[in-house]
Amino acid sequence: MPVELLVANLPPESEEQTVRRLLSEFSGVSAIRLVRGDFPDGRVSYCVVEVRDRSGGERAVRALDGRYCRGRLLSVELREAPARAHVEIARSAAA
Repeated sequence: MPVELLVANLPPESEEQTVRRLLSEFSGVSAIRLVRGDFPDGRVSYCVVEVRDRSGGERAVRALDGRYCRGRLLSVELREAPARAHVEIARSAAA
């Protein structure tokens, strides 16, 4: 079952490819959503990464939370991914 990782305090120049490289050794990455702050240069504030399995997500948290990446101390948390397919089915049934 997919889970999401909340990755905060990324280096400002981070891109999707950077995040994918950082996490791919722990689990398959299904999706990455970079959230850019209200900074004039459009730098990244944090990202939400969907990984394919809980055990890989837990390995990523143990390995990366509190680790420095390009001079920034990462914060990595695990949270359950929303069951998107079930939500869509429920919406269709209600209509």
